Amino acid sequence: MRRGATAFLMSRWLSVAVSLAAACGVVAVRVGDPVALTVAWASIAFALGMVIMRDPIYGLYAMLLALPLEVAGQLTPGASQMITLYHVTLVLTLIAWGVHRLRGTETAPFRFSLLHAGLLALVGAAVWSLPFSQNPSATGVATIRLAFLFLFFSVFEHFAREERTMRRVLAVLTGTAAVFGAVALLQFLFPSLNPGDTHPLLIGGHVLGRPAAFFVDPNYLAGFLSVGAVVALGRSLHARTLREAAPWLLGAFVSAAGLVATLSRTGWVGVVLGAVICAVTAPRTRRPRAVAVLLVAAVLVVVFAPGIVLERLRSIGDVQEDPSISTRVAMLASTVEIIRDHPIFGTGLAAFDEVYPAYRDPDTLVVFRPHEIPLALPAEMGIMGLLAEALIVAGVIQVFVQRRRRAWTAWESAALSGLACLALQSLFQYYLYFEYLWLMPALFLAADRMSQGVGSDTPVEAK
Repeated sequence: MRRGATAFLMSRWLSVAVSLAAACGVVAVRVGDPVALTVAWASIAFALGMVIMRDPIYGLYAMLLALPLEVAGQLTPGASQMITLYHVTLVLTLIAWGVHRLRGTETAPFRFSLLHAGLLALVGAAVWSLPFSQNPSATGVATIRLAFLFLFFSVFEHFAREERTMRRVLAVLTGTAAVFGAVALLQFLFPSLNPGDTHPLLIGGHVLGRPAAFFVDPNYLAGFLSVGAVVALGRSLHARTLREAAPWLLGAFVSAAGLVATLSRTGWVGVVLGAVICAVTAPRTRRPRAVAVLLVAAVLVVVFAPGIVLERLRSIGDVQEDPSISTRVAMLASTVEIIRDHPIFGTGLAAFDEVYPAYRDPDTLVVFRPHEIPLALPAEMGIMGLLAEALIVAGVIQVFVQRRRRAWTAWESAALSGLACLALQSLFQYYLYFEYLWLMPALFLAADRMSQGVGSDTPVEAK
């Protein structure tokens, strides 16, 4: 009786909070009243808090829904450090986790792994780089960001330990990617509507708007859509029936179409690798059909894609003529020089741009932030950054090796495909603070443990 009364009161308060948020949101949009906007965000946070405090697992879904709202979900517009709705959901989830541990309603053991050690070592490397940083304040803020990313990784790895939770996590990820893929298509096909942000791109004397949806950078949107596409594809290949596979295939298709519209060559390269991993880890009887479908999809893209897409495809690897690619190559050589001159402590995390101008090739584009991760980590955090990087790679390899004699489950296939997709893209984009790059290893580790029956209450059927 008491539980029913509590649920009734919670539903009433949730209704009030959601109604207040909607009303204030409309006022804020139409009138531009900052007070109404503040009340709207506070109401949303209150509603989220009620749901997440009831069960921290709801925090996983809330974070995945909030993550793509990098611009639209800003709570501190104009501030030097952006705080978004995602950050609120992460903090609420951590608080709920702690409260449920104290109450004894959440008792699953926290299982530390080599991958945990590597990611925690990365946070330690950031602290290591702080005393001699070229920009101590930026390094301090970046260190805090890494610490919260480690907590983000830990929350997903810990709570996505049951098949039902993993299925819902992948469903929310696929659904949000499909929605934002549709937004990217709208921005590309109907620029006048522009439901979000676009970034100008000069090609052939014409300026085009690259869809960014509600991300700060089109390449971040592309990274998100590429993950959504390969995760959905990987899950669909393990479905028992075509009816079960259909929603996942639809999500993969819309996400992939939106990815094409972003004109992100990095995203395109990543999704190809992810799709190959999906095919390789599919059930044996389905691998030939998966490869055939992927080849047909590639041919259709080449045949029916707009000229601007084909132009971007042809420019992949054009080091001589494409300024973006030639700049990335030149930055690699400059980064090696920075590592040589700052081998112990590095430049300081997030202080690369303070040092890089002295090493920059004058014939390259005027960009100062690193555009890849492998060399940037030792450049910014010295020898400790390199050791942390090696430990992370060893942690992923350990998970991969220890499951080599088992058939791939749907969850392992989807998570590994997403991880490979973003790992390849990290060779061309500085995705260190991109939450999806931390999400994929968390899900891969959780899927591996689930397939072993470690920390899971329900058996997982190996495909």
